[in-house]
Order: sequence, then structure tokens, then C-alpha cells
Amino acid sequence: MKSIKSYFPIFVNRTYRNIKSGNSKLLSIFLWTVILAVFSLTVEASGSDSLLRIWKNKQQPDSARLDAYIEFIWQNYLQSDPDTTLFIAAEICEQAHIKNCLKQRADGYKLMGSAFYLKSRFDDAERSYNKALAIYEQLHDRRGIARIKFSIGNVYRLKGNGNAALENYLLSSSICRKIGDSKGVADGLVGVGNIYLDQKNYSKALSYYEQAKEVYVELKQREQLAMVLNNMGNAHYYLGNENTSSKLFEESLEIKRELGKTSDVARTLQNLGGMALMNSQHERARSFYLRSLSISEGIQDKWLMSTTYADLGWLNYDLEKLDSAQFWCEKALRTAQSIGSIDKEQRACECLYEVHQELGNPKMALKYYVWFRDLKDSMNNQEIIRTLQQMEFDKRMYRDSIERAEEMRISTLRFTRTRNILITSGSFALLLAFGFWNRMRHHRRSQLAIAAEQEKSETLLLNILPAEVAIELKETGKATPRVFPDVAILFTDFKNFTQISEHIRAEDLIGELNYCFDRFDTICDKYGIEKIKTIGDSYMAACGLPQYDPEASRKTVLAGLEMIEVIKRRREERIKDNLHYFEMRCGIHTGNVVAGIVGHRKFQYDLWGDTVNTASRMESNGMEGKVNISQVTHQKIKDDSDFQFEFRGMVNAKGKGEIEMYFVETNVPVQVEIRSDPRNLS
Repeated sequence: MKSIKSYFPIFVNRTYRNIKSGNSKLLSIFLWTVILAVFSLTVEASGSDSLLRIWKNKQQPDSARLDAYIEFIWQNYLQSDPDTTLFIAAEICEQAHIKNCLKQRADGYKLMGSAFYLKSRFDDAERSYNKALAIYEQLHDRRGIARIKFSIGNVYRLKGNGNAALENYLLSSSICRKIGDSKGVADGLVGVGNIYLDQKNYSKALSYYEQAKEVYVELKQREQLAMVLNNMGNAHYYLGNENTSSKLFEESLEIKRELGKTSDVARTLQNLGGMALMNSQHERARSFYLRSLSISEGIQDKWLMSTTYADLGWLNYDLEKLDSAQFWCEKALRTAQSIGSIDKEQRACECLYEVHQELGNPKMALKYYVWFRDLKDSMNNQEIIRTLQQMEFDKRMYRDSIERAEEMRISTLRFTRTRNILITSGSFALLLAFGFWNRMRHHRRSQLAIAAEQEKSETLLLNILPAEVAIELKETGKATPRVFPDVAILFTDFKNFTQISEHIRAEDLIGELNYCFDRFDTICDKYGIEKIKTIGDSYMAACGLPQYDPEASRKTVLAGLEMIEVIKRRREERIKDNLHYFEMRCGIHTGNVVAGIVGHRKFQYDLWGDTVNTASRMESNGMEGKVNISQVTHQKIKDDSDFQFEFRGMVNAKGKGEIEMYFVETNVPVQVEIRSDPRNLS
């Protein structure tokens, strides 16, 4: 017979939906009452007497009672039932706000972020962690800041942003060292080691892991010890130290089994599979991978699922079982897209490129090769921007050093003049000459260093911006507008946006818009389309500038179809959750435009002309779930076998009169990026 605890998530979610549309105050009372009741029942059943006593004692301060409840959820629900944790964490934050318990509210957001992380909803996890961080900073809670920075580092790492992750790990470790938190210092060291592991600097990673291991052994932190042993096994595995790697994995696996850490067991099995594959033990590797997959799919650990799917794809590719390889790599790609992991998406695309080459499908092979290169370029562009920022910092440091040297020279000169009263004029002249010579030499070296860094910075800048725009902005502070021919303009808009916005919270509305526009940005990057701007719920993009692109219309139509598919999938998800959803129109027109930068203090790259107005009319005269194109755009792509068209006839467009319009569909399956839901990987 199931315990009351096992029915709790089903009961709460069902009842919550039934009264969700009713009185909000009644709903809050109901939720808190249910939480109190289930807490008492489950704590009594689990024997957590100390937490129960604190919780039941109404003489205790609200902050102490909330602390007890948060700790209980961490221990009993977070790993096993993140959905229920999310539900309870939201109410904890609300109650902490009502009772003015700031720290407990921050802890509630941290709990919420960890639940999102376990569900692979990394964007939501980052938002929750940042809410917690803002409160910890307000309270000057250094321990809270350090721990939340570490959690944010984990999110960035799994999103493929290694530099941001490293910055957060180092800051977390630095704060922990100042406040004497040895475990926090060790956690930060592991985070830094993980970044070096991702960068394939295995020796450097091991040096950080070894330092952390010593701390965990001293503190008797068995769970963290198992984790770092597993990571050390990874590093030795890639260094070719197979025996050492195997022993570390087995030692880690034994501790994890003792502690009942299901997801960690799955990761270790996946590592053992990789080691077997390196030794060409294909069946042994397959066995480890499938055992790992059985666990990760059961707990919906999408980060690990994507990794293992790709491993199985490459394994089958090595065995020349190409159909199976394609099946697993496509699953890896879909899962990687759902969690927004660029590096795992890139690995899956590389696998599919190799598979389709072997299958003799050059068109599909080219598609995945281009996709793979786009992802790689996207990651490189992020590196360029970060390098530019670092160089700007370095240049400031050089300038500061020159200023400090000048101050030292002046101070030295004054001191020398005082001493020169007592020495001969010859010595004075010699010292002064030497001082000037030394200053000039230092100044010359500093100037050369600044010039070299400036040249590097400008070279990288020209790799990001169009050369003529960058040069013109640098020299004159503005850019002259230019005419570009055959530019494809795309507009999207959400149906009944104003009405929907009246029924949901502003925070939720902005979050949903960000979700949609973030996916649109990714699609534009994929097809080489330039995002121009967003105005409210409208999104504008263009293809074919600043460089002419004969495929501009085709790429833009494909992007529009993919955006429509993203919104359709999102609509299905939100209907299941009984949430408001958007429906979208998309319009495209091709023609000449004027492009340039407007503004004096805040520059904006914008487009003007009749083409822009006509494209806007294509959108406003379209239909939800459809891509509406003009006759000009239709002429550009009408002979492309990938598309099919529905002629709409002459449609009256406001301010334009009768315009010939077409709905367009594609015969090729649309690949879309749907990021669904993060977890706690150390």
C-alpha cells in the first residue's frame, strides 16, 4: 500500500488546477494548509523529529520554522521529486515575502533553482538563482553569495559558457576562503577542474581535483568524495591511464551506491562505457551505456541522456550500423536542443554529418555539416567578444601603469632635488639624466605594448562588425546609410497579445516573450539572418545585408517556417499545463532597403523603405500558424522543390492596395529548438 507521501504530488497538482482560477487568497491558504499537513505526515513517517518539533512549535520565530521546512524539502523531495519541490518552493517564497523573512525567501529561490536545474530547465534555474543572489547581496550574506555563485557556475557550464562558469567558480571559492568555508573552497576547486576537463587540459584538471579530494577526505564528505573520484577517473581515462581510471570509477560507484545517488550512478556507468569503447570493447560499452540510459531516462536527466544517446550513435557508427547510429544521434540532437546545450548539439550534428556521408546522402550531410559549423562559429564569436573585453581591460591596466610610473618619477625627482642640495652639481646632472632616460624607455615600451593590444583589438572587432561600419563609426562616430538590393525582410507578431497580457503577470509575460525571441535568435543565427529589432511582441529580421545573398529569400522562408513550428510546439506544451499561449503570424517580402545606424548616444542598426512596409503588411494580413509571402518573394523560390505554395489571390493591404500573396509550406521536416526543462551536476 502506498504512503500518503507518494500520493502528495498527484493530489496537490490536481486540486491546485481545480481552484487555480478562483480566489487567489483562498488558493494561497489552501496551498499552505496542504504543505503544513503533508509536512507533518511525512516528517513523522520519516522520523525527522528535530525538524518536526521546530515546525510544530508556533512559539518559534517564523524564520526558524521556514528554515526547518526548507531543510526538509532539500533532504526528502529535491532529488526524488523536483516537480513537487517546485510547487512547494514557490509557496515558500510567497510566505517568506509575507512574513518578511528575506533570507528564507532567498533560500526558497535557491531551492526552486535547484529543482529547475535537476529538470534541465537551465534558463529557469538561472533566473531563480539570480533572484536568490540579489537577496543574499542585499543581506551581505557572504556564505549565501558564495554558494549561489557556485550554482550559477554549474548552470553556465552546462549551457556551454565555460568562461562565465569559471568566473563564478573562482568568485565562489575566493569568498569561501575568506570566511573559512573549507567545503565551499573545495567545491569551487572542483568547478574549476571541470572547466579544465571540458577544455581537454586533463593534467590541470587533475591538480584541482586532487586539492579538492584532500579537503573532502578530511571533512568526511562522502558524497563529494564520490563525485571528485569520478571526475578524476574521467581525467585519467582521457590521459590513457586506464587502470587508474577504472579503479577510481569503481571506488566512486561503490560510494554512490552506498549513498543511494541514482543520477551519479548513471554518470559513472556512462564513464565506464566510454572507457570500454576506447578499448574497442563494443558490447561491454553498449551494456554500460544502456544501463546508464535506463537510469537517466527514468529520472529525466536530459543532459546525461543527450550525452549517452550520442555515445550510442558513435558506437554504432564504429560498428557500421548506420541506421542505428542515425537513430541515436537524432535523439541526441533533439535532447540537446531541448536543454539548449550548444556543445552537445554540435557533437550530435557532427555524428549525423558522418552518418549521412556514409549513407550516400550528400544533401543531408551538407545540412548537418553547415549546422555543425554554425554552432562552432557561434561559440567562437562568444570567445571573440570575451577576448575583446579582456583586451580593453588590459589596455586600461597599461595606461594605469604609465600614470603610476609618472607619479613615481615626479616623487623621485622631488626627493632627488632635496638630496642634491648636499651633493655636487655633476652628480645632480647625472641622476637627472638617468631618470629622464629611464622614464623615456619605460614610456616607449608601454606605448608599444598599448599599440600592439590596440591592433589586436581592432582586428578582432573587424571580425565581428562590417569593416565599413566599424571604420566609419571609429572615425566619425556615425555611419552613412546605404541601399541594399534583394533583401528579404521577416516580421512576426502574436495574435491577441494585448488581451493575453491582461490575464497574466508581467513577469510571466516577459519570461514567455524572452523564451520565444531567444529561440528566434537561434534560428536567425542558424540561417545567417540579421536580427534587426523587437517592438513589443513584434520581431523583425533581414537576410541579404551587409553582404548580398542570392539565397536570402529561401533562408528567410525556412527560418519563418521554423519559428512557426517553435510556437506550435510551445502552444502544445502550455495547453497541457493549462497556461495561456501565443499564436503567431509571419510575413516576408523581398526588395531594396536603406540600412544604417541611427541615434547619437545609443546606436541602433535599422532599415527603411517600401520593402519594410510591405513586409509588415504581409504579416498583418497573414494567418496564425502560417508564413505569408509576397509575389516578389514567391518568384524567388517558386522553383525550389522544398516548398509548396497556396495562392491567396489579390489581398487588400492597408495603405498598399491589392497585393498578390501566397502561403508557403515546406516538404522537408522542420528541425526546431525546444528547450524544455536543469539538474545539479557538480
